Amino acid sequence: MKKIFYFIGIALILLLFMNCSEYQDWSDHGPMKDNIPPGPVSSPSVENIHGGAIITYNLPTDNDIIGVKAVYSFKEGKDEELREAYSSAYSDTILLEGFPDTSERTVKLICIDKSKNESDPVSVIIKPLTPPVDLVFLSIEMSQAFGGILVQWENTEQATVGISLFYEDSVGNMVLNYTYYSNQPEENYTFRGFKDVETKFMIQIQDRWGNLSASKETIITPLFEIPLLANDEAGWVWERYGYDDRSCVWRGDLTDTYHPNYNFYKIFDGSTTTWLHSGKGSVLGNYTEKPEDMEIVVKPFYLTIDLKRLVNFSRHIYYMRNTKEFDLAQLKHYEIWGTNEKPKGYDDFEDKWESLEYWTSWPEVNGTDAWKNDWDQIFDCPLYPPSGHRLLNEITPEDKEWARNGFDFEVIPEYSSKPYRYIRIVCDKIFTGTPQEFMAVGVIVEMEFFGAYYD
Repeated sequence: MKKIFYFIGIALILLLFMNCSEYQDWSDHGPMKDNIPPGPVSSPSVENIHGGAIITYNLPTDNDIIGVKAVYSFKEGKDEELREAYSSAYSDTILLEGFPDTSERTVKLICIDKSKNESDPVSVIIKPLTPPVDLVFLSIEMSQAFGGILVQWENTEQATVGISLFYEDSVGNMVLNYTYYSNQPEENYTFRGFKDVETKFMIQIQDRWGNLSASKETIITPLFEIPLLANDEAGWVWERYGYDDRSCVWRGDLTDTYHPNYNFYKIFDGSTTTWLHSGKGSVLGNYTEKPEDMEIVVKPFYLTIDLKRLVNFSRHIYYMRNTKEFDLAQLKHYEIWGTNEKPKGYDDFEDKWESLEYWTSWPEVNGTDAWKNDWDQIFDCPLYPPSGHRLLNEITPEDKEWARNGFDFEVIPEYSSKPYRYIRIVCDKIFTGTPQEFMAVGVIVEMEFFGAYYD
């Protein structure tokens, strides 16, 4: 029996080599085999696209063709540098990109064989459509933002472009502030770091071939804002009624943290290597005080904060844990609500169950989230990667770099001029984790708030 399998194996290997010999060796290695040029391409056709062209053709019947090259220039003229683009013999199409305008160009198509012989060229005329940088430029809108300028645009071709902001300095020079790169069909970006004084700004679009759009200027006065924690010596506090008697269980707020070093104040310490770790803080048993409920995770989790002063919010930045972006119980989506009224306490309810019903949406306690009728939702904070990927193994290095720079959220506009003394964080989604771990081990890493003190 073993001999039979042995001979079958040998036969399969021989058959494999026989089949492989039917395919041409398209490699470009070894000495020249002949000096006979291949035939030219035939029946070329052109599809003009934005900033380029797609050229389709028929290959000659030569059996040693390795591909086709296109010879062209970005601009017509004697001194213009010639460029080359290639396509293999397995394709009948060449894509040309990066043209800066809509002028006609001549493209020469040349077949190449294994001996590096070249065919007679076949010329075609292309006429690129409006370059993507100019399309994006036409859609640019600029408006004032807190600490800077908001730029909005459309990118229907989803080309990778850079949005460059320049500002006028004290001696009248236009200085580059930052270039933001994007290939999304619709997007906006806020350039920050400016004082609330009238400033001349300029926007210009560039692509990866060095093409530049025209420039667009505007004069804008950025809205005033400051970091809200920097000058608050009293510090913000975790609103827990009596603090020592665990009375926050009446509100459904987090009750415990995982470790003393992972406490509330780590949210505001400027570090992405420390955080508030909820531990087993969002487990039903912490609120019902029933042993049988200690394995039941409730979501969302809540955290109420006393700001100690009246605040007008402008924006909020969230930072994920360094090196663990989009992983290990990082927040995926949360909301921030605000009020200027002292949150309801013991005296406002008959018992703890009535309080939990008001303060949570947990079905286990017939929660209604009725408190939202008395508060304003001032931030909505989805923490999704720019690539749109949802699985951890699909997260790109660019996604992680984006997260390291922080997720920047503007206050919902209708509440930007309204002051708040208390805020409440409501987190309903995190990255990774089993159903049992889903909210029980959520972490809040680092938050920054900006705006102005009202009082």
